[in-house]
Amino acid sequence: MKDYFVKLFFALLAIEILYGIAYIFKIDWLIGNYGSHFVILPLAFVAGWGGWYLYKRV
Repeated sequence: MKDYFVKLFFALLAIEILYGIAYIFKIDWLIGNYGSHFVILPLAFVAGWGGWYLYKRV
């Protein structure tokens, strides 16, 4: 169960960073519509698995 929380933590961290960059640089297509989920969700999956892998290696 702990592995899932580690993946969730890194996925949420990646989403927050992506939205923060989008708001700072005013990237409207990423903030405003639901089509941006096709960009955000794969990034969250990759960040979750990548963070879990790095957590296991350390």
